[in-house]
Amino acid sequence: MVSVAAPPRPWPRAGVTVIVADITFAAAKDTAVLIYSSGGRAFPYALDVADPVSPAALADYVRRVHGVPDVVVNNAGLQTYWEPPEYDDPPPPIPPRR
Repeated sequence: MVSVAAPPRPWPRAGVTVIVADITFAAAKDTAVLIYSSGGRAFPYALDVADPVSPAALADYVRRVHGVPDVVVNNAGLQTYWEPPEYDDPPPPIPPRR
């Protein structure tokens, strides 16, 4: 199961079935079509991580239809508007790594 807009490219070519989850079914379907058109197997699913029922429903669907996943990749998250604080003086520079 992959919950990303752009799944790792080698997986579909390696015969992995990808479950593409996105906030809208249309967005998930667009990604699934890209995977399918490159020779992979992909299934779209609408997932709203802000809804506590949605992730559990996805997990149930995956187990029932595809079995227990071998790998789960999740980069989904909630975005909220954030404005950086204003500083009187700019923050000190970050020293380079050695």
